[in-house]
Amino acid sequence: MCNITQNIIYIRTDLMLAQEHWNMIVAKECEESFFLDKLHPFLTLQSQIVDYGCNQGHLLYEFKANGYRNLIGFDSSSIAIERGKLIYPELDLRVLEKGMHIPCLDASLDAVVLSSALHHISNALERELLMADIWRVLKNKGILYVSDFLICEHSFSQGNYVNGFKEFNDWGLHVAENQFVVRHYSVQAIMDLLKNFEIQWFEQFDFRELPTRRFHCIARKRFH
Repeated sequence: MCNITQNIIYIRTDLMLAQEHWNMIVAKECEESFFLDKLHPFLTLQSQIVDYGCNQGHLLYEFKANGYRNLIGFDSSSIAIERGKLIYPELDLRVLEKGMHIPCLDASLDAVVLSSALHHISNALERELLMADIWRVLKNKGILYVSDFLICEHSFSQGNYVNGFKEFNDWGLHVAENQFVVRHYSVQAIMDLLKNFEIQWFEQFDFRELPTRRFHCIARKRFH
């Protein structure tokens, strides 16, 4: 399904610089909702699907358990991938070697999953590079499932935003409890990132365990 592409110039990225951090905390499990039933109408069991930032492969296993066959997961944490292979030896899990680049051929994928990855990318240029690369690897009318954190009104989160604004002069960017810089997004910021996609479904949910809010979105590649 995917072949390593050649002759590409890369820059160091927030995601790659965070690799050591995630290697240290990857053992911590975090419950996360995922609405696979919303994706079913857009896919077939033969669809070519990549999970970018797959961690140990939990979401890919959910796809596998529902009959999907052509699955690859990429993550920058080698420890996450190693553990994932032990837990799910039947999955194709690979270490992501180059930041905002999916090592797949142009227009080769039916769907890309981007779950809990964007909030680790604080640099605007790197976010744009990633979204452009997702657009590149998706087939015409291919599907992007993206889920992450939204700016919310809870006092705990608002306190983080205030402190982050003092340090970074950027609302929503803040230092999390694990001392890593993360970003929560406005809905408009997400829509701007998805400017080359047609929104098929978008919904907000309050996170069950933390005073935060998440969005889940299915978007279809808009052919230029």
